[in-house]
Amino acid sequence: MAMRARGGSGAIGAAVLFAIIAVLAVILAVIFHTQKTEVQVSLADAQDQVDKWVTENEKTRIAAMIDMSSIERTHAGQLMELIGLHKSLLTSDSGKSFEAIRVSLDLEPGKTVQNELDRLRAEEQSDKQLIDQLTHERDAAVDRRAAAEQEKASLQQKHEQTVAELSAQLNMLKAEYDAATAKAQSEIEALTAHLTTTRKDLTGKLSETRQKRDELAAKNVVLERKIAEITSSRNIASGVDPSRLVDGEVVAVLEVDRVYVDLGVRDKVPLGITFEVFDRIDGVTPDTNGNYRGKATVEVINVGEDSAVCRVVRRPLRGTTINEGDVIANPVYDRDAVYRFHVFGQFDIDNTGRATAFDRRRIETMVSQWGGQLSNELGANIDFLVLGRQPRLLAPPTGSDKLNPQKLREFADSKKRFGAYQGLVAEAKNLSIPILNQNRFLAMVGYYRR
Repeated sequence: MAMRARGGSGAIGAAVLFAIIAVLAVILAVIFHTQKTEVQVSLADAQDQVDKWVTENEKTRIAAMIDMSSIERTHAGQLMELIGLHKSLLTSDSGKSFEAIRVSLDLEPGKTVQNELDRLRAEEQSDKQLIDQLTHERDAAVDRRAAAEQEKASLQQKHEQTVAELSAQLNMLKAEYDAATAKAQSEIEALTAHLTTTRKDLTGKLSETRQKRDELAAKNVVLERKIAEITSSRNIASGVDPSRLVDGEVVAVLEVDRVYVDLGVRDKVPLGITFEVFDRIDGVTPDTNGNYRGKATVEVINVGEDSAVCRVVRRPLRGTTINEGDVIANPVYDRDAVYRFHVFGQFDIDNTGRATAFDRRRIETMVSQWGGQLSNELGANIDFLVLGRQPRLLAPPTGSDKLNPQKLREFADSKKRFGAYQGLVAEAKNLSIPILNQNRFLAMVGYYRR
C-alpha cells in the first residue's frame, strides 16, 4: 500500500514535471518565434535600407569582399555583417543609422550614394575642364603679355628715335628762325630809314599838292558859277522848265498809225526814239497827276534828210486825234544841245513789283541812245535828275536785335540809301535842277512796253 502510494506520487510528480517542461517548451517556442519574427522584420528593414542606399553593382562588389568562409553563418549574421560593411563604406562609424548617414552626406530624398558620386564625378570633370581652360587662358595671357612687353620695348625705342630726330629738326628750325629774325630785323631797319626819307619827301609834295588843290578849288568855284549861269540862261530861260520845251511838230498825217515830223538827219534824230504828241495850242503841259503825258505817242521808224516817218505806238485818247501842227517832245532829245542826266536808284519800268538795278541801266540806255549824256555825279551842269523808287528806311533794331550784327548792318544800309536819296533831292532843288521820277520820265519819253 505504501509502495503504491509512493508509486502514485512519483507518477504525479512526473506528470507535473512533464507539464512544466511542456509549458516551458511552449514558452520557449513562443519566445523563439517572437525573436525570429523580430529578426525577420529587422532583416526585411535592413534589406529595404540596403536596396535604398546601395545599387546592384555595389551589392555585387560588396558580396565579393565577404569572406566565403562565413557561408556557414546564419543569414541574419551575414546580413548584419553586410549592413555594417555598407555603413563602413559610407562613414567611419558603422553604428550610425542610415538616416543619420543620409543627413551627414546631405543626400536629397530619393537619391543614392551612387547618384551623389556620379554628380561629384561630373562636377570634378567640369572643374577639371574649367581648370584646363583657365590654365590655357593664363598661358595665352602670359604670351600676350610677353608680346606686349616686346612691342612696348620696340615702341619705346622708336619713340626715343623720333624724339631725337624731332630735337634735331627743332634745333635746325631754331637756327633758321634766328637767322630769319636777324635778316628781318635788318630789313625792317632799312625800310624804316627808307620810310622816314620817303615820308619827308611826300610831306613836302603833299604840301605842294594841297596848295594846288586850293588853287584849283577856287578856280572850280568860278567855273561852276559860270556853268550855272550858262545852264540857267539856256535851259531855264524865262522860267520855262526844259522838260516843257518843244522838239518838233507833226507836218503830215499819212494814215491812222503813220505821221511825218519835221526832224531828220540834220537834226540828229535817232532811229527808234519816241515822242509824246501834244496839242498845238496847249503845248507841252502836265496832266492832272503832274506827268507830261501827251495825247499820243509816236516812234521814229525811218529818218530822212529833213523829216522822219513815225508810227503811232499809243493811239490818241478818246475824243482826240493827231493833227498837223501838233507838237512833239522828249526831254532827252534836243536838236541844238546835249542834255546831261544823273540817274540814281532802282527802277521798276514794267511794274513787276520789284525795283532793280537792271531797270536803271535800261533808263541809262534810253538816255544814251536818244542823244543825252550820263553823269555819275550831281552838279550845277546837270539838266535832269532821274530818280528811281525811294528806298525804304528800316526801323531801328530793338530788344535782342540791337546785338544782331545782320540787323544792325541792314538798318545801316537802309539808312545810308535813304540818306543818299534825300540828299540828292535836296541838292537838286537847291540847284534848281528838274527832278523826274520814273513815271514822269517814262511818260515824257513816250516809253511803251515792246
